[in-house]
Order: sequence, then C-alpha cells, then structure tokens
Amino acid sequence: MKKTVMIFVMAACTAACTSREKNEAAEDLQTVQEEMREGAEEARNDFNQMRQELASDLEKRKQDLEAELKETNEKIKDGSREEKEKWQARKNELDRELKDLNQKIKNSTKDLKNDLQDMIKDVKEDAEKIREDLKNN
Repeated sequence: MKKTVMIFVMAACTAACTSREKNEAAEDLQTVQEEMREGAEEARNDFNQMRQELASDLEKRKQDLEAELKETNEKIKDGSREEKEKWQARKNELDRELKDLNQKIKNSTKDLKNDLQDMIKDVKEDAEKIREDLKNN
C-alpha cells in the first residue's frame, strides 16, 4: 500500500512539474510572440521610413534631371547647328538617365516590399514552429 501511495504521489508530482513547465513554456511563447510582433512593427516602421527617404532622394534626382532636360531643350532651340548636335547628344543621355531612374524607382519600391513580406513570413513560420514544438512536448 505504501508503495502504491508513493508511486501515486510521485506521478502527481511529475504531472504537476510537467504542467508547470508547460505553463512556463506557454508564457515564454507568448512573450516571444509579443516580441516578434513588436519587432515586425518596428521593421515595418523602419521600412516605411527607408522607403520614404529613398523615394524622396529619387524624386529629387528626377526633378534635377527634368530641369536639366528643360534647359537642354532650350539650348537646342536657340543654339547653332554645332551646338544643337552637342545638346541633342546631351538630351539623349539625360533621357536615358531619366528612364533608368524611373525604372529604379519602380524596382526599389517593389524590392523593399518583397523583402518586408519575406521577413514577416519568416517570423510567422518561426512562431508556428515554436508553437508546434511546445504542443508536441
């Protein structure tokens, strides 16, 4: 009888320890999830700030190119034949730069969005792996 009681008490202690450990693990998971959410929000804010700064820099460069193009067009109108050829070559170069810049603006925004989405996806997958691991243990 004493052995049975001892075994029962030990089993109860083991179950309680396991239950306590599971509760602690669940609380730890909750903390990790909150930290991951905060980290994702911080990354999203950093992304938005970086995107705005990049867009601002690229927009300024675009405005500078467009202003130079306007000046070049005026010089083409008013210049001699030799000057017109020189300024037309410069205009062609500026047109290429402006086209490339517009493509960079489009691609950089798309790339930044994809990077952020990938990071958020990875964080969610990591959280799910931790959750599953805790369920199974």
